[in-house]
Amino acid sequence: MKRLRNAKGQLTMEAILLMAIFSSIALVVMKTARTKGWAASAIEGPWLIVRGMIEDGVWQDAKAAKANHPGQFKRHHSHQGTVVDGT
Repeated sequence: MKRLRNAKGQLTMEAILLMAIFSSIALVVMKTARTKGWAASAIEGPWLIVRGMIEDGVWQDAKAAKANHPGQFKRHHSHQGTVVDGT
């Protein structure tokens, strides 16, 4: 086999080919994740509980946490609130 005397462009060509391969793999993964909803389920699942804590101060689902918001307690002019069961 004959050896090349000038291999200056080989590194550039290999880099371009690797970038093309990795970008096409990334596009396929992103398209699959978008169609199957992987990203949405990974973000929305934990976010519902965090949203309940942000809005209502309770580590629960956002809809269930509305009833446990401190503004919903009946205090009857007392410095002690009503007892909230842990259900």
